[in-house]
Amino acid sequence: MKGKSVAWDRPLTKQEVWNLSPQDKHVRLVTSIERKVLFLEDVVKRRHIPLHVIEKLAGSRTAFRKWQDIKLRLWKWSIVGADVVVDNKTGEEGPNYDLMIRWKNAMAALRTTKESTAVKEPDNSKLTTELARQNLALIARNAFLEAQLLKMIRSANARSSD
Repeated sequence: MKGKSVAWDRPLTKQEVWNLSPQDKHVRLVTSIERKVLFLEDVVKRRHIPLHVIEKLAGSRTAFRKWQDIKLRLWKWSIVGADVVVDNKTGEEGPNYDLMIRWKNAMAALRTTKESTAVKEPDNSKLTTELARQNLALIARNAFLEAQLLKMIRSANARSSD
């Protein structure tokens, strides 16, 4: 549906939604759920939106259902049963079970604290030890070369005074 201009893929009043064909109503609903889930999965990957903002938009089924963003073409809906994972009365999977499981998983992933690699302090103990060893080796090498140079200078001075 992306890229296609269809009558249902725009802001509609409640009356306009009711006037859509049953097929268009269904496609609008499922497409909106799918777009919202894809958006949340992107947020999980990139972590570019703070959790408190996402919680407000999609932290509960009710918030998820009411979330509307015209720029992202995310539409709200009022059919409560459309976003159930498992029907409490029948125990059967909801009509959009797979998408709602993805929504639950995305929200769970967002709620888990994930350390940022930019903030995390690396373990530098091995690196520090290796650099200290190399520094001592360079100091020793420098001392050896200075001793050799001093020896050569003394030897050259002794020959020139003869």
